[in-house]
Amino acid sequence: MKNQALFTGIATSAVGVDNNFGTALTIGITTGARIFDKFGTVIANDEIVNGSDVDVFGLGLPDLATIDTIKAAFVIADNEVDSEKLSGVIAAINGIESEITITVVSGLFSGDVCVDISEANMFLLSIIGDSVSSQEVTINDLQLGLSVDVYSDSENGGCRSADVVWFLNELMLLSFKVIY
Repeated sequence: MKNQALFTGIATSAVGVDNNFGTALTIGITTGARIFDKFGTVIANDEIVNGSDVDVFGLGLPDLATIDTIKAAFVIADNEVDSEKLSGVIAAINGIESEITITVVSGLFSGDVCVDISEANMFLLSIIGDSVSSQEVTINDLQLGLSVDVYSDSENGGCRSADVVWFLNELMLLSFKVIY
């Protein structure tokens, strides 16, 4: 599992005939790669377009110290213009209210954000053997410190209403170099 990388960012081009697309890095989609929309539905690689919000898991090349290309094994793409994505770690879980608090650190904002997950589709990404898998989860499966990407369209009483939430287990984070 060496040289594994997780990249999150914006696509700067559509997927070309060579199965590559641009971001801050070049992303090559490998044969057999799994590509999903934010709801966990399988999509074709031609649905990744300029401006798509992408999370890419794969092999960092030439090495982790000098990555310029990722050979993608797993891609999550979001093309919804009105969707807001927050990334961070779970700081608190309120099972009674179906809410989580995530600590967000980005170039634009740093702090804690309340997220209502009562109506959200939630998926946990894990490493099984040499592959990345996803499974649907509930609030009972969550743990403090899990890394999280929240896709949300609205705010409800000071708490973001999540449409979709992707969680990364800690083994995944230990196995991947994360690049933003």
